[in-house]
Amino acid sequence: DDTYWVIGQGQWDWWSNKPQADHTYQNTSGHFYEVMHTPLPANFYHQPHPTTLYLPWMKTLSKHCSMRFYYYINGWNIGDLQAGTLDATSDTPEYHVTISGSQGGAWQEAELQLGERGLFRPLFTASTSSGATDYGSIAIDDISFLTCPVELLCDNDEADWSCGVPQCINRKRVCDFRQDCTDSSDEANCGDCDFQNNICGWTNEAYDFKDDFDWTRHSGSTYSTGTGPTIDHTYGNSTGGYLYMEASYTQPGTKAILNSPYFHGSSPSCTMRFWYHMYGASVDKLELGITHDSDMLWRSGYDAIW
Repeated sequence: DDTYWVIGQGQWDWWSNKPQADHTYQNTSGHFYEVMHTPLPANFYHQPHPTTLYLPWMKTLSKHCSMRFYYYINGWNIGDLQAGTLDATSDTPEYHVTISGSQGGAWQEAELQLGERGLFRPLFTASTSSGATDYGSIAIDDISFLTCPVELLCDNDEADWSCGVPQCINRKRVCDFRQDCTDSSDEANCGDCDFQNNICGWTNEAYDFKDDFDWTRHSGSTYSTGTGPTIDHTYGNSTGGYLYMEASYTQPGTKAILNSPYFHGSSPSCTMRFWYHMYGASVDKLELGITHDSDMLWRSGYDAIW
């Protein structure tokens, strides 16, 4: 097969007529899916080769459900872009939208009616027309589902992870410091946090026998006078959020454990930076460690302010 789908970025060249920018951000940094052609020898006449991009298996839960997408079709020797569905009970796709020929050098909107249906997967099939060479571009961007909740079903529940958009990746690619989902959801709750609206995937220790009480998201002064911060570090005011544990009125040796999300690899130069505030007679120590081998990476004593 000399035609296949790949993730591309905007650029201008005279021969491919590909998008100069994506539809989402309208710049060359954004991404989209495009059809790539293997270069063929000059004067090599070939028949059309369709290539299909499959979205994950899913179910729709509303009769009003539809899928909206943006397409870019421009140049010569352009064939068709078809959008359709493949039901789990069938081997043959059904195509509901067909766009033929060059549509000019601009992103355009299309919508595929889905309705309420059982297990299926949306798909896009693109083909070039018969000819000697390819001087055209077919691309899609910004797929969204309208007026319907969608239940994504990855192929392997143990190995696969559902992105926020219709896309599945291997679980080991979640929180690996690389963007794999097109909407970046695989790196969305991976430790970076200012605690203004939530705790970003951090969790209190689930097993009671390992610790004695929990960390709490808070703003302003803590409940014990003259100990905790009165402002957060992010905004430096009393409305900003932070995490804290109340050490007053606790027994010596009690502790609260906060766990980060699981990470899958990092570079040798990777570092973790955080700001801490420790003050008061009941404070003992704050320790930072890693769970896979229980190494203690860092320790602080008492009386430290942001």
